[in-house]
Amino acid sequence: MRLLKKNIILFVALIFTALHSYADQEHFFNNIKGVHFAADSSVTVADDKYLTLLWSTIQKNISCTDVVTLQLNEDTALFLNTPHTCRVDLEIYYYLAGGGEDSVTKSLTISYDSAKGKPFNFRSSFKLSGGFKLKSKILAVYYDGSISTTFPKVFELNEDIYINRVYNFSCPITSIGSSIDYPNQKLTMSWTPEVGADEYDLEWTFYDDSSNIVKTYLTPTYSTFVFPDFNFLYKNNATRVTLNENSYPISLVYNPGYIFYRVRAAHYDTLGNRIEGPWTSDTSCTLRVYYTTDNGFQWEGHEVTMNWQYTAAYAEEGKRKEVSSYFDGSL
Repeated sequence: MRLLKKNIILFVALIFTALHSYADQEHFFNNIKGVHFAADSSVTVADDKYLTLLWSTIQKNISCTDVVTLQLNEDTALFLNTPHTCRVDLEIYYYLAGGGEDSVTKSLTISYDSAKGKPFNFRSSFKLSGGFKLKSKILAVYYDGSISTTFPKVFELNEDIYINRVYNFSCPITSIGSSIDYPNQKLTMSWTPEVGADEYDLEWTFYDDSSNIVKTYLTPTYSTFVFPDFNFLYKNNATRVTLNENSYPISLVYNPGYIFYRVRAAHYDTLGNRIEGPWTSDTSCTLRVYYTTDNGFQWEGHEVTMNWQYTAAYAEEGKRKEVSSYFDGSL
């Protein structure tokens, strides 16, 4: 039984690890169509970090897929109701990660037959890999089998680059703040997105006005003791969620007091190891300064004239189910 239990735990852990996305997927696109679709015309698309200073922020390019597509322009007002074919001869130049250039010649053909039940294709693609910049030059356009310059302007040539990559992660300190929705009693915490971060850990905790922390450090004649950090605030009774977004709302179902919150960025390397950045609570100052620099929020209390009970059940990515119960004064 113990062995079976261990195997189940290991299996679940492997599934959990596999569900993590260790890379960012990016898409770059460009096209030519209408009167611009003609012999000697070209279309170019490039990764926006290729051969720029941002190239050094990339830890690894896992894959780079390039697709060149000939297709009918579906947004045009022109309509072809007779059988036709269109072929383009292309010279496709692609530029590699190290700056090198290569090229390939390719023909793409699409056709349409108005006869009932006849098959047709309105899109033809060519796929290659490794090109962080693409340039496709139209050498010739064949319409219904002959080179033409007077063909209907209903065709387009598209270029797509799909990149799956991992960025360097330097464990930066993320800045955090909050905004309040008083009518709905919601507090939304938000923070600065960090390059290379795959997800964020967000924690918050509450201290009642009657707590020693509030009485000693946040009320008039408060102590000016300088703390080396504020991790102690979250040691007990804190709530943590792991998120892919850079904001998260919570319900302000609390008594009068103070809500403190912190966040850290996390990154998964190419081996799946989790690398965690520092908490925003890793700062040295007085508690009052910490609270007044967007690390906390003072709340006047939820339904202070009523008796209430609140429960919340959390799932992955911060999803939660909340239940509030209210009672009259006789209970």
